Amino acid sequence: MRSSVIVIAGEYEVLAKRLAECGYRVINIPIRHESFRFVEIDPDIIIISPSCREVGHIPDVIRRIRSRYSLLPIITIIAHSSEELIISAFRAGVNDYFKAPFDTDEILENIKKYLKPERASSQGCCGDCISHKPRWQPMIGESRAMQKIRSDIVKIAAADMTVLITGETGTGKDLVAELIHRKSPRREFPFVCVNCPSLPETLIESEMFGYDKGAFTGAVRAKRGKFELAAKGSLFLDEIGDMSLSAQSKLLRVIEKKEIFRLGGQGVIPLDVRLITATNKDPEKLVAEGKFREDLFYRLNIVRIHAPPLRERKSDLLSLTAWFIQKMNQQFGCQIEGLTENSKRMMYQYEWPGNIRELKNVIAASFINLPRRKTTLMDLPQSFKAQFETARSLPKNERRKLVSVLMENNWNKSRAARKLNWSRMTVYRKIAKYNIVEKRARDQ
Repeated sequence: MRSSVIVIAGEYEVLAKRLAECGYRVINIPIRHESFRFVEIDPDIIIISPSCREVGHIPDVIRRIRSRYSLLPIITIIAHSSEELIISAFRAGVNDYFKAPFDTDEILENIKKYLKPERASSQGCCGDCISHKPRWQPMIGESRAMQKIRSDIVKIAAADMTVLITGETGTGKDLVAELIHRKSPRREFPFVCVNCPSLPETLIESEMFGYDKGAFTGAVRAKRGKFELAAKGSLFLDEIGDMSLSAQSKLLRVIEKKEIFRLGGQGVIPLDVRLITATNKDPEKLVAEGKFREDLFYRLNIVRIHAPPLRERKSDLLSLTAWFIQKMNQQFGCQIEGLTENSKRMMYQYEWPGNIRELKNVIAASFINLPRRKTTLMDLPQSFKAQFETARSLPKNERRKLVSVLMENNWNKSRAARKLNWSRMTVYRKIAKYNIVEKRARDQ
């Protein structure tokens, strides 16, 4: 049976045509029309795409839809968005939003992820192409940093080259990698994720390159490795900076030869895979310290993109918070509207060393207290408030604060990072930025 998509829109022709081509049943309804309440068949998903003069009706339309379809996926496409409008849409219950002009293929991928698996697989040109279970999350934020990264993703996706993504822990490097794949010519093929630190040294070859039957005791059948599973698609190696030198040499050979040998295998298996890697460390520093092979670094660092930390894009904080509150509302059956003004001030003053992941955890923890309408300071987790008070007690001047903490901890970078609630990568970057050396600090 064909999945039904209701398009509530002012301008929808191109999108509706593409949806129909992919086998969806498209029902168009004007945005101010009430008849969506009385559609004879229940839709599988709703897309709201208003014209410029109708954009203000979006939150009200979403609320009316939610009154009838509490779990129905709702996507909105906004040409002239503002932070206030996006937050209002999330509070009303929208699942995702796109900013026009939009990528039709990306919206199709989005629809496929929200539909039930059995229905999605029945759509001929939109079948499942992700080899791991995707955790669908849009890239939230309209800050200058996020506009740049979206633009970079589009350009990088089109160039079929190896990509290195840098950024602190929790900045969403995995989401950047997935978006690069989804916007690339390889999007119809698998996207395979590998968390490098989780791979034991003794299992790297069997996990990455696979093995033939009888390759070792217990190999009762052949198994494809990650490179084979990602055939014609993309292989994402997360936290590659933690990979051992031995594993790096094996990876280097694969990149150079574009072929693999299964363990116990006799033949060469040619590869057609795009490699995307990520690290939360400073790769140049790792190379200088001899912890990362220089020849491998140059092969991975062909195209580079940096995921900015949350403290450098605080204008996106409320949009991200609204998104996480909306997801928690769905999970726990709550109707939390947002944060109180005091909570917002604390959020803005905090530096967020754990970035978006830390923000998500703070919002999730606040739901333990089941706030009634808005999340107050009392609802925020005690650990977060303690870290906030510690950070506030430190000197305001960043350079003086860093020098003070370094001297306090006998120049131990790891302990200083914990005290400051920063990552080690941030500590090293700030030391370089302010030209701080131990002798100079002692002379001050």
